[in-house]
Amino acid sequence: MSCQEDAKRIVQYSKYPPVGSRGFGPMFAPVILGHSTETAYAEEANEQLMVIVQMESKGGVAECEEIAAVDGIDCLFIGKSLPAYLKQKDNNLVGPFDLAKQLGVERKGPEHEAAIQRILKAAHDAGKKAAIFCAYLAPSNDTTSSD
Repeated sequence: MSCQEDAKRIVQYSKYPPVGSRGFGPMFAPVILGHSTETAYAEEANEQLMVIVQMESKGGVAECEEIAAVDGIDCLFIGKSLPAYLKQKDNNLVGPFDLAKQLGVERKGPEHEAAIQRILKAAHDAGKKAAIFCAYLAPSNDTTSSD
C-alpha cells in the first residue's frame, strides 16, 4: 500500500455494489458462507468482509494517516518478506522486514521503530486495527501496543 488512492481502490475492488464493484457470484458465495438466500448474503457481505492493507513502502508510511482514514479499510498490516521468516538461525529470524528494506533503514533501528509506531498511531487514531507478523512469541513481547 503506497497511497490513499490505492486504499480507496482496494476497498472498491473488495466490496460488493453499491459500496464497491466486486463481482457477486451468487451461485457460490451464499452457499459456501452459510447464507440461506442470495438476498441474505448480499445484505451482510460488505459488513462481514475485512479489508487488510499491507504497509511496507515509503509512500505508505508518508500517507498512513490518510490510508487509515479510508472508509472500508479495517486493518493496517505491517508486513514481512516471505524469505525472511523461512530462514532461521539459532531461533532468531534472519532478514529484514519489507518496511525496513523499503525505507532503507536498519530493521529494529530507530527509524524503523518510528515508522512502525506512526502506522500503529494512524490505525488507532482512525479506529482501525493494526497487525504485524510474528513468527514466534518472543518478538511480540517487544511491542508497546495491545493490538
